[in-house]
Amino acid sequence: MLGLPRAVVPQLRQWSRDLISVFNPLRSPGEDRRQLAAFAGLDTYFADAVAQRRARPGEDLLSAIVHAESETESTLADAEISTFVLLSLLAGNLTSADVLCNGLLTLLCHP
Repeated sequence: MLGLPRAVVPQLRQWSRDLISVFNPLRSPGEDRRQLAAFAGLDTYFADAVAQRRARPGEDLLSAIVHAESETESTLADAEISTFVLLSLLAGNLTSADVLCNGLLTLLCHP
């Protein structure tokens, strides 16, 4: 939906898994380092993707978000776009995968 290349999907999934540890109050120093690295990687990746869509919009959701206009501002700031895309990635990737896996496990345990 966002118009990102399929080749980057494994990296996006890894960054998502590393970022979600922020909600674990018992995370290790290694998890903290992976979380910071994931945030930096995503921030850089999305900044580049937003810049590309500003220069050459496509027929994808990210292009639509980059070029969307609100009633009070002409376009969204890059930080707003990156935050929205990051939240969409986490919500669409991790929660969907968790729900599907938990649903399948429940069906297997209780046919």
